[in-house]
Amino acid sequence: MGTACERHAWVLLAVGGALGFLGVAVGAFGAHALKDTLGEDPARLGWYQTASHYHLVHALAVLAAGLSAANRPRLRTAEGPAAAGEPAASSHPMKGRGCLLAAGWLWALGVVVFSGSLYTMALLDLRWLGAVTPVGGVLFLLGWGSFITGAIRVTLHRP
Repeated sequence: MGTACERHAWVLLAVGGALGFLGVAVGAFGAHALKDTLGEDPARLGWYQTASHYHLVHALAVLAAGLSAANRPRLRTAEGPAAAGEPAASSHPMKGRGCLLAAGWLWALGVVVFSGSLYTMALLDLRWLGAVTPVGGVLFLLGWGSFITGAIRVTLHRP
């Protein structure tokens, strides 16, 4: 299937797909089955909606990271396009892809911590979990920083 980086990218795509599937299911559950329960407390409803929003946004971001890391364009050499299986002209053809993969995993973990803590707070009214939620937010931010770094590195190392 290719390099370890490519295999990790495909796993990340599956994780992103699963997060998207769960995000839609959990969002629909909240909108329909929990409407009466959460509607009584505007704070709990807001937590659930915020969790669902960030969950779906970052599911798409995980997919973008996986696609970006899996993308292996045919790079040009002095003699023309690289042939299948031939090393690319760049001495670091995978440079930056580790950062893209790290971004995807940071976002996936961020969904679990950030959205998971908000979903739990909303459903069980465990307000002390509000102290955990910012950790998920930091994971989201680290993911965005890693994605930016990876995008720059991939761009700079293309011939």
